[in-house]
Amino acid sequence: MSMVVLDTISKRYGEKVVFDEFSLQIDPTKNTCILGKSGQGKTTLLHMVAGIEKATSGYIDTGELRFSFVFQEPNLLPWLDVVENIEYVLKEKVAQSAILEVLRKLSIEGEADSYPSELSGGMKQRVALARALLYPSDVVLMDEPFQNLDMNTREQSIALYEELLRERGVRVLFVSHSIDDAVRLADEVVVLRGQGNHDVMRCSKEEHGEKLRERLLDALKE
Repeated sequence: MSMVVLDTISKRYGEKVVFDEFSLQIDPTKNTCILGKSGQGKTTLLHMVAGIEKATSGYIDTGELRFSFVFQEPNLLPWLDVVENIEYVLKEKVAQSAILEVLRKLSIEGEADSYPSELSGGMKQRVALARALLYPSDVVLMDEPFQNLDMNTREQSIALYEELLRERGVRVLFVSHSIDDAVRLADEVVVLRGQGNHDVMRCSKEEHGEKLRERLLDALKE
């Protein structure tokens, strides 16, 4: 499986420089977290990998990799029920039994016929997670999908999603400002730092537990 390659990327919004001659390689066989402070460009980086945004200059190569995307907000269509929202974005027809099985594992099978207005915030986010898993992809791109959930719902959603990712053999590239999420979910962590993100730091899961947590905390303080 080919690497995701960002080569001397620049990204500007008017006078604001987010990335300046930025290069990075991401291994799609590993779960990778993009960590950084607010405004550092984490979401922009994810959008460029997905092709949602274009780099101002530079080169991005994702090979033949297929991506699905989980946004910060669930983005469900209010006039469609849960199953219809999932089916709406799928490239190929998926048996309803397969959809219901994923919903069951995310503990929302009973809401299959419900409309978004009838769901809690946590349920909506799980629908978005189910939709991304069922979409044919090699890597799920996630933009802080758990940040708006209360603590109990967040913990349950993360645990259920971890289990599903392992079962389906899909990897994630996700954005976070949470060190706990990075330590828990990622095999590798990329910390964005500095003006134009020139000062990138990489860490791996080989630095277990508190050692990795302390290193990431120090990186975000700089």
